[in-house]
Amino acid sequence: MAGALPMPGIKKKMAPRFRSMFDLHARMAEELSKEEAQVLERVWQLSAADGPTVVPGGFGEKLQAMFAGMEGAKAAVENQRVLRCWNVLMDQSTYFNDVRAAYTKSRTARRQVARAVIIPLATPETCDFCNLEARTSTDVGFGRLSAATARSCSNVAKYAGSHSCIVFNDHNPLVPAGSKQCIADLFTLCDEWALHKCPQFVAGPPVEPYPKKQRTSERGQWTPLIGWNCTSKAGASMEHGHAQVLSVQGNVRWAAALDGTGAAAVVAAARTLGLLVEIDDGRAYTFPSLSPVQNAEMWVVAKPGSAFCEGCSGQRTFGPDAAEGIRTALEVLFENYSTSAFNITVASVACAEGARVWPDCTRVTFARVLDRGVHTQLEGPGFLEIFGSGSVGGADPFTVFEQLHAAVAELAARDHAPQLNGS
Repeated sequence: MAGALPMPGIKKKMAPRFRSMFDLHARMAEELSKEEAQVLERVWQLSAADGPTVVPGGFGEKLQAMFAGMEGAKAAVENQRVLRCWNVLMDQSTYFNDVRAAYTKSRTARRQVARAVIIPLATPETCDFCNLEARTSTDVGFGRLSAATARSCSNVAKYAGSHSCIVFNDHNPLVPAGSKQCIADLFTLCDEWALHKCPQFVAGPPVEPYPKKQRTSERGQWTPLIGWNCTSKAGASMEHGHAQVLSVQGNVRWAAALDGTGAAAVVAAARTLGLLVEIDDGRAYTFPSLSPVQNAEMWVVAKPGSAFCEGCSGQRTFGPDAAEGIRTALEVLFENYSTSAFNITVASVACAEGARVWPDCTRVTFARVLDRGVHTQLEGPGFLEIFGSGSVGGADPFTVFEQLHAAVAELAARDHAPQLNGS
């Protein structure tokens, strides 16, 4: 078909070796070899504890309604078992409970009703981003950056010295989140922004991993960071679709924890469990985090921009390859969780010699995509605050893995579907 978009490719579909987090904990000793267990436990370590409780007789009917679809809710509540998954690299713990997961599923059904009526209509008179040229500031030295579906502006309330917004043309923030072109344009503009704001990082040698005890303010050169808060529930100060790009000294905490051998260790652990989804013929991987900050969290590890790919020409920091992985993860959230609020953060992570995800890449682009539920008018924390050190898990990562595979197939079919005239 003339003009067809390239299909996101999977070399092979990996078979998950376990059915759930609890199945992994129960069977890993017999299923994983000693070497495989070591690969997993470099990143994630599991432990479990019983949480018995006594339910009064008159409360059983209410419990059954709360945990719709769960047989014997009262007995399940009285005999709970909680699984802790500790992310060793990021020092972050997530707690799984099948009883709590059943409650999460009942809430997901209610999201579908709320999602359709969340975004207020706007005009240039009521939305500054709909009137970008007249009512937003520009960056000193280069003004605005432009692409087909987005433009930049300088953030008027910065939380970094260099801090700008990438504003999508469409007011509805869920429209660019589902658009291949919009996500690609976001990365193009952030790469161009980094050339202006972090030139030494883009042109310089690979940054060495930072000593873990060193304070962030002492950690080396300025590096670019992307953040995307979709709707006020996820920390957006304006509903109009936009992302942020800023510079941080060294790297943010979670990314600094991966610098060196961390990125390769994470990919190896996901591969050991059969949880990797391969995107664009192996140029990116996406997979569920076993330690999600909230409900469903997916990670994307992609080949970096040309600045950190040996033998490549050009000076792109993040590169285009993470875009399809992020779009796939967002498809999972939209289709399976009726998500209308999410956080995305994207950083450049250094790879030590001998611990590279791709042999020709000295860094990787690492993205985290997080479900924040249904949008409300109440403002919640954004991407910088939300990626913290402890949380309660909802969606099982092994279920998210199957949803990632389904999203890849759905998006490939959608990209190659005949287009109607005028569409």
